[in-house]
Amino acid sequence: MGLTMDVVQLFKEFKKSGMFLDEVAYNIVFSALCKLGEVDDALDMVEDMKAKRMVLDIKHYTTLINGCFLRRQLVDAFAMIREMKEKGLKADIVTYNVIAAGLSRIGWAQDAVDLLDEMETQGVKPNSITHKRIIEGLCSAGKVVEAETFYQVGR
Repeated sequence: MGLTMDVVQLFKEFKKSGMFLDEVAYNIVFSALCKLGEVDDALDMVEDMKAKRMVLDIKHYTTLINGCFLRRQLVDAFAMIREMKEKGLKADIVTYNVIAAGLSRIGWAQDAVDLLDEMETQGVKPNSITHKRIIEGLCSAGKVVEAETFYQVGR
């Protein structure tokens, strides 16, 4: 985690010196903070970005949603998903895979399966990662027969 901590420290030093940091820099730090388990710090930085009139894109939201699910900060994860949708941003396959993995990880495998309907409505085709995350979730929930059926039928 040394390099990850270095990224965060460097960001703080740049910011303190008054150097302009763009949206890409913020997302790098979001990712680093989430890896360190410092999701609340990443979420605080969102407010900093907004105060500077910077716009969060789908990559920012995906990074933050993933971090929230990893730390089991479900209220924050769902708030990020809702905010993303309210801003008119369309989830891409990476975002949907992060959400499917997060739902599966917290034991909400059926919600991960139901996510496929939303993906279809939004014109996003599930890939092997999507299916893997859902199957893992079903197996973790003890729904091995459902996982096998899902694997056989692809749904």
